[in-house]
Amino acid sequence: MRKSLFVICIALMLVAFVVPGVVFAFAPSTSRVLPATVAAGASFNVGITVSGYGSFGQVVESLPAGFSYAGSSIGASQVQVTGNVVKFTLIGETSFTYSVTASATAGSYTFSGIIKDEDLVSHVIGGNTGINISGPVGPAAVPTLNEWGLIILFVTVAGFAAITIKKRYAVRFYG
Repeated sequence: MRKSLFVICIALMLVAFVVPGVVFAFAPSTSRVLPATVAAGASFNVGITVSGYGSFGQVVESLPAGFSYAGSSIGASQVQVTGNVVKFTLIGETSFTYSVTASATAGSYTFSGIIKDEDLVSHVIGGNTGINISGPVGPAAVPTLNEWGLIILFVTVAGFAAITIKKRYAVRFYG
């Protein structure tokens, strides 16, 4: 009787402590922050905030075509780049940023990514996904003179030339 009571108590403790942890396990919370618009070919930062992934996890970001990874705030040993896919191994981080160079082509682009928690369950990263790339900025306009400005400039230069020539000859003949 005592042995069965002990087994029942152990079973109840397991149910009370283990089952709620499994049943009420929360999915990781993730968010991505992007600028709304960036100039073509410009570098910019992407912010990632994560929580609830356990002791370790991995963020897998897929960069849009034409974009390239430039660096991050976490160690290089925790980053793996394969084409446009960048994997960030997390060991306790709650947020990080990474730098990207934008496409040289104007348009709208979409970032996508997942976080794998310590149980290797994938969850989609929330937050911003879209970014607009503005066209390349052309050369700045150089101010020029219109027709009247050129005429006035020519007359002024010719007048100074005439005065200078007159003074030289005046000194030579009368001086």
